[in-house]
Amino acid sequence: MIKLGKKKPEAAPPVQGVSVDSLIWRMPGITEAEILGRFASIGNDYAGRPVISTTDAAQLFSEWEEHVRQGDQGRIGYEAYRDDRNRRREEAAQAAAAAAGRAHPGGRGFGGQQNQAYMRAMFDAARHAREEFDAADGGELDITTWRAAQ
Repeated sequence: MIKLGKKKPEAAPPVQGVSVDSLIWRMPGITEAEILGRFASIGNDYAGRPVISTTDAAQLFSEWEEHVRQGDQGRIGYEAYRDDRNRRREEAAQAAAAAAGRAHPGGRGFGGQQNQAYMRAMFDAARHAREEFDAADGGELDITTWRAAQ
């Protein structure tokens, strides 16, 4: 049987926007206070949490993406610096080891103590070349010092 008479009151339509909680989940490192400090809440979602407009959320997200991209570029640049420095350092060590190997009498073909002396001379020359490179270069910079020097 159908009841006639009273109708259920219609609920208010949901607020159209983006929940601050979803932005916090999507953009690590940002807080609710930061979001609501910049953008006004246009209402609350079903859970009673603040909601900001879609255009404000899109602007905030594009700014956050640019911030992340800049951070990635910094890390990529630092890795390139480290790779280049390590390559030049190893090239200097290999050149010194090769020169020591050519200068050592007897070479590799003899074995025993002569071979050990030959290898020791090459390793010592490579180690010394790395130490000289580090002293001349000032040592490898950490990422914070590298960014400050840029």
